[in-house]
Amino acid sequence: MSAKIAYDALIHPDRVHGSLYIDPAIFKDEMENIFHKGWVFVGHVSEVPNVGDFARRQIGRQPVLILHTPRDGVKLFLNRCTHRGNLLCTRARGNANSFTCPYHGWSFGIGGELRGMPMPGGMGEDFDKEGLSLAEVPRVGIHRGFIFASLAREGMSFDDYLGDAKILLDRAADLSPEGEVDLSAGWLKHRFKANWKMLP
Repeated sequence: MSAKIAYDALIHPDRVHGSLYIDPAIFKDEMENIFHKGWVFVGHVSEVPNVGDFARRQIGRQPVLILHTPRDGVKLFLNRCTHRGNLLCTRARGNANSFTCPYHGWSFGIGGELRGMPMPGGMGEDFDKEGLSLAEVPRVGIHRGFIFASLAREGMSFDDYLGDAKILLDRAADLSPEGEVDLSAGWLKHRFKANWKMLP
């Protein structure tokens, strides 16, 4: 961003300026500094109970995949092919043993590893297949099955971010007779053509 936004001039104790809801520069700043640097709730482990289960989500404008991997359990990856950055998975959820990019046919295993590509010999002798696995979301925190993620490599710790909200998550989980939340049946999703701050 070329110019710093003067938020103090836009936010007052009794009102906020309308540009906070419609200015593209402010929206971009929020995506970069709130959604891409902070912790964002992305789902629940009950949505991916079995190896190979996946759920597609967004962190700000970045598409991500929640995957139940064979070795590490629940992990999050950027939902982008490491070859040309194309969207890898378009299905909302399901079970798979691999993902194939529709653009050039690169395929990835459910652990994120690059499995194959058309004409692998055409990449040259020094081609490093290991370095082209799916990019992992840098930080993932799970509390009582609730999955949060941060695209920033550094920043506030997950425990500090949750703070006393842990009590509310614990209360939600404890309301269940089994002592845990189960979202395996899915949840309602609504699309609004509005700024994210307008939603409850």
